[in-house]
Amino acid sequence: MNALNEFLHNPGLGLRPGGFIDDDLRNQGKQVNGYPVLGTIDSIESILEKNSISEVIVTSDHIPKEKLNRLSLICSSRQISLRRFQAHLEEIPLNR
Repeated sequence: MNALNEFLHNPGLGLRPGGFIDDDLRNQGKQVNGYPVLGTIDSIESILEKNSISEVIVTSDHIPKEKLNRLSLICSSRQISLRRFQAHLEEIPLNR
């Protein structure tokens, strides 16, 4: 939910979430913080046809490379931006 919080609380990003894609079938048909789970990566083409989506943002590091490549091809063919959201810790050197 770090990504969703960032999208909602950082208006400078200009992002308006429309929903989630989740390959965990237990989450299909549910909502996450008020946003619907629209389907799985395997159903992305159908999701893009039914919804007005200008950008897909990947928030998981656990998506197989083959699925990411397929997602990239699908988004590219529809002129839809594809980006990855990453949050990480970075060591800050101490001034001594």
